[in-house]
Order: sequence, then C-alpha cells, then structure tokens
Amino acid sequence: MTNKKFEEIRQVLDTECVTLLTTKGREYANGKDRLSNFKEIEGVDPLLVWYIFFKKHVNAIEFAVKNKKTLSESMHSRFMDARNYIDLGFALMVERFEEGEVILSENCIRKNKYPANSSNMQQHESPSGLRIEEDTLKDYGISPRGA
Repeated sequence: MTNKKFEEIRQVLDTECVTLLTTKGREYANGKDRLSNFKEIEGVDPLLVWYIFFKKHVNAIEFAVKNKKTLSESMHSRFMDARNYIDLGFALMVERFEEGEVILSENCIRKNKYPANSSNMQQHESPSGLRIEEDTLKDYGISPRGA
C-alpha cells in the first residue's frame, strides 16, 4: 500500500471515528462528564472499567483474525470502536494527571517534540515522582501546576 493510499484511508477512518465517538458519547455519557460511564461502578477504578470495555473490542478483533470471520459486528466497526477506546483511555489518564494522580510516564503525553533526556524542557514533577514537560501540558490545554 502506498503512503498516499494509507493516509487517505486514515483520514476517512478518523472522520468516521469522530462521528461514532460523538454519537455513542451522547448515549453512554451523562452529558457533563464525557467519561462518566467508566465511573459509575462505585469502588471500581474507572481505568479498569475502561480496560475491560477496550479489551472486549480487542478480543473481538482477535477472534475475527484467528477464525477469519465475525459473528456480529463488522471488522470496520470493531476497529473504529478500538480506536475510540484508545482516545477515551488517554482522556482518563489526562484527567488523572489534572487531579494530581499522575500515572503517565514522562513520554506518555508528549508529541515527540524533544528527545527523552533533553535539557531544554522544563519538567513538572507529580506527587508520584513522574515528570511531564511543560510544553506538552500546554499542547493538551493543561495548565502546569504552580503556573
């Protein structure tokens, strides 16, 4: 497959994923908190709930690959769901960071703007000792603590 063809496919899938995520978001989330459906079970970590839902989609893709068939939804639908769950999981991670419970590695929310040990970036350390670069925080619309 050429790079051009891959980019065309990716652009179409990106658009379809956004449409699907928006539609399903109205069905699953409570309107105020886009991630509320992961937080509904008291005493259960929302990331664990997310992971179970995400793994269900990965398992369905695995079944189809191994068995060369699907039993209900199309592969197209499965891949869109899996891609959207990656975004939802990442949003849960960013939310945790904003709440001061950083579980992101220092490279996790970077846009690869700097080498891993670059000295030209200001880092912010969380209570857990993980560091996030200030420019990366700004890229995601997050205000660094103490700024």
